[in-house]
Amino acid sequence: MTLTNAAGSPSPGGLDADRVLERVTRVLAVTLGIEDRLEELMPGTQLLDSLPELDSMAIIDVILATEEAFGIEIDETEITGDVFESIGSLASFVHAQVGTATG
Repeated sequence: MTLTNAAGSPSPGGLDADRVLERVTRVLAVTLGIEDRLEELMPGTQLLDSLPELDSMAIIDVILATEEAFGIEIDETEITGDVFESIGSLASFVHAQVGTATG
């Protein structure tokens, strides 16, 4: 799966889409305490209603951990169910945010 920013191009700042996906997956696993299942987490892995560890409080923790890991600020109005649909959708969102923050 190739991820691009909102403009459809690789994000600036040296983080390509695959690296963003890898880091987002790790942030999720560590934040949710499911590092032992890291190998099972794929871009198509559904998040909401599929990972019991991802409750409303955990979503906040994931957002905060993601902001810290990528040095970005996520506007709460941008957080939607679509963003948290899958690991891939979350990674695409973060990739776009990284591009915005550095571009």
